[in-house]
Amino acid sequence: MFPDLPSDRRLTNAERKQLAELERRLTEDDPELIRRFSIGGSTAEPLPKAALAVYAAVACALLLAAAFIGGVAGAAAVAGSIALTGLVLVLPRLRTLRRQRSAGGPPARKPAES
Repeated sequence: MFPDLPSDRRLTNAERKQLAELERRLTEDDPELIRRFSIGGSTAEPLPKAALAVYAAVACALLLAAAFIGGVAGAAAVAGSIALTGLVLVLPRLRTLRRQRSAGGPPARKPAES
């Protein structure tokens, strides 16, 4: 259906009409999907607090084990690895929040109090 290589061929009027109709139906069916595409947001849900607590406990246990086995150098290596892993997980979420704010999207939700 689609060519393997990009071409300079323009869309025909019929193809433009088909795309416009598809966009209209998608907007009617799922406005949230269209909003997420327009602000570039992620569809992934945030991790629950319980999962984050488990990850933090495991990270602390690994750090203590590294300090016990490898001394200061081992603890520093594991701490650096944990910090880089945290950055890799957190930076995309921060970028999404920044895009939402600059695009005038909804403000970040406050966590529910328990």
